[in-house]
Amino acid sequence: MHQIYQQEENILSRIISMLSMYHCLYLAQLCRLFPEVNNEQLTVLLRKLVRKGRLTLDSATGLVCYTGVKDADSATLSAVWLLLDFYPEITYHTICDYPVTLCFSVSDDCFDVIYVSMGKEQLLNQALSSYKEECPKRLVIVENVAQMSLLSIPGTVGYCTVSATGQVTYYKFKE
Repeated sequence: MHQIYQQEENILSRIISMLSMYHCLYLAQLCRLFPEVNNEQLTVLLRKLVRKGRLTLDSATGLVCYTGVKDADSATLSAVWLLLDFYPEITYHTICDYPVTLCFSVSDDCFDVIYVSMGKEQLLNQALSSYKEECPKRLVIVENVAQMSLLSIPGTVGYCTVSATGQVTYYKFKE
C-alpha cells in the first residue's frame, strides 16, 4: 500500500513539474507524457490536484493549467505536440525564451522548436539570423505552409504544421 502511495505521489509531483514548466497542456498531451498511467487514473490524479488548488481542469476544452494561469499559449501547445512525436526517445526537454518555444534532446541530437505566427516571419528571420548552423538543429512550426518560403532561419532541418487536434505534418527543408 505504501509503495502505491509513493508511486502516486511521484506522478503527482511530475504532473505539477510539467505544468509549472509549460503552464497549460491538453489532457491528451498529459496522457502521452505519462503513458504508465491510464486515462482514467490520470483524470483521478488531476482531480486530486484540482481539489488541492494546484491546477485547473477545463472539461470543455480539455486544458489542464497550472494554478493562476488563465490563457493557454498556442505556440507552447503546438510545440508540445511536436515534442510528443519524439517520445519516448527524449532524454531532456524544457520551455525556452522567445524566439525559441522549447528545446529537447534525443540521444546525440539537440533541437530548438520555433513557432512562427502569421506575419512574424521577417521578425524571426532577423532575430535568428546570427544563430549558428550546427547545433542545435531547428524545427520550425508554421501556421500556414506558405510561410516556409518567407523564412530563412539558420540550422533549420524541417518545417511542420500542427492541427488543433495535435496532428503534426512535416515538410522537408529545401534550400
